[in-house]
Amino acid sequence: MNELVGDDLTAPCVDGVERRYLSLDAAASTGALPAVAARVQEFLPWYSSIHRGAGWKSQLATGAYEDARSAFAAHAGREGTDDIAIICRNTTEAINHLAYRLALRPDDVVVTTVVEHHANLLPWGRHAQRRYVECDTTGTFEVDAVTSALDRDPRPRLLAITGASNVTGWVPPLDEIIIAAHDRGVPVLVDAAQVAPHRPLPPDADYLAWSGHKMYAPFGAGVLVGPRAVLEDMEIASVTSFLWVVVIFTVLQSLFAPFLAKVTARNASALLGAVGLLSTFLALLIAATVSDGLTISGASTWLYASLIVWLVTMLATLLIPLILVKMGVQAARDRRD
Repeated sequence: MNELVGDDLTAPCVDGVERRYLSLDAAASTGALPAVAARVQEFLPWYSSIHRGAGWKSQLATGAYEDARSAFAAHAGREGTDDIAIICRNTTEAINHLAYRLALRPDDVVVTTVVEHHANLLPWGRHAQRRYVECDTTGTFEVDAVTSALDRDPRPRLLAITGASNVTGWVPPLDEIIIAAHDRGVPVLVDAAQVAPHRPLPPDADYLAWSGHKMYAPFGAGVLVGPRAVLEDMEIASVTSFLWVVVIFTVLQSLFAPFLAKVTARNASALLGAVGLLSTFLALLIAATVSDGLTISGASTWLYASLIVWLVTMLATLLIPLILVKMGVQAARDRRD
């Protein structure tokens, strides 16, 4: 039996020979365990809405969802505590949720390190100032380097640190670092995306975040574990630019539809639909590339970007048919001449 789904696949090589595929991308996304894939297939017929239905399938799906939440908390070693698990899409969204919920101010400081995945860098830069722990010549750092950053003024609101490097696999001395941070009254978030599949998670970290897609789960979700007092009443923190594009494009196109109908030649209507479809598709592609991890604090930026996309779309939808119609009229005149 294969260790992971797809381990028996072959891939074409540059010499034209197919060879067994060897994945070196597990730090980004792992393959699926056969037992996990089988359980997913078993559950799919029972898939239904979560916490939003009274039917049997919905109740069953809700029960499975809550079982998963309990399993996340248990994996984090939080059974019997007041900590809770918030299910997200991935580690990036989990950290975005925490950054939003902590109500950081622009002059607040979050201490992090230069070995972090961007998921543990970008959210803090949107909400506060980042203070970095640098590496030495070996690409690692010691506890003293962390305490030096923690001791600088102003006092940091949070230490956000990786559980293991996604580049080298190096594991920092988390237990000692967490103790040092707590001695200074600084809570700690551990980005556990790389470490969660392989070893026990640090029990004294205030917050933990990780992703299913890095621990052998297809369609993997993410999780944020932390104190109930901080997370329980958390409002929705992420708004995708996909939503902004769809809403703005749909509403404004509806408003301008009568105008476009008047200024566009009848024989260009099919082309108008094609151009609109193409431009919508391009807008959605743009949205998809920037939507992951967008927070409310950054939504205005993507609102403006979406408006620009819409304006370009409208101009293309308006001008291209007119240009082609004009070309067609000119061609007809040339034929008559």
